Amino acid sequence: MATAKKVFISYSSKDKVFREKLESHLVLLRRGDYISTWSDRLLEAGDDWDAEIKTALNAAEILLFLISDDFLNSQYIWNVEIQNALDRVKDGKIKVIPIVLRPCEWKIKKRGSETEFVFPFARYQGLPDKGKPVVEWESEDSAFANVAASLKRMIDNMPD
Repeated sequence: MATAKKVFISYSSKDKVFREKLESHLVLLRRGDYISTWSDRLLEAGDDWDAEIKTALNAAEILLFLISDDFLNSQYIWNVEIQNALDRVKDGKIKVIPIVLRPCEWKIKKRGSETEFVFPFARYQGLPDKGKPVVEWESEDSAFANVAASLKRMIDNMPD
């Protein structure tokens, strides 16, 4: 029997409501043993939050980056989570998926470069529907349903 893929959700605390909505839409993927999710909402009083985050990041097989200007402005996300993901992607140990929450300039190339992006995962295909921001959909529910369906298709095609 296939085991659930470990999913780490990286987001700005200012986007908490979006993370909650996304997790609601992922409920059947969790109940169906497609995924198990981890985000900082699982931290409890007395936990070493930095160590817990790094442990969960290192165990993850799929990393969801919830993209917004606040996400891109977070020093912790930039210095720890993005750097960890870069190392693990090079080793083929993790799949990274940008999920665009709100319009922001996340696909800026480095000055003088035709190919290198400032946000290193900007070259990755984003969700929902090719990176159209969640807030620009007719409904956020439709956007997150698109994300959930896309994740299921991706997991169905991943090796166990």
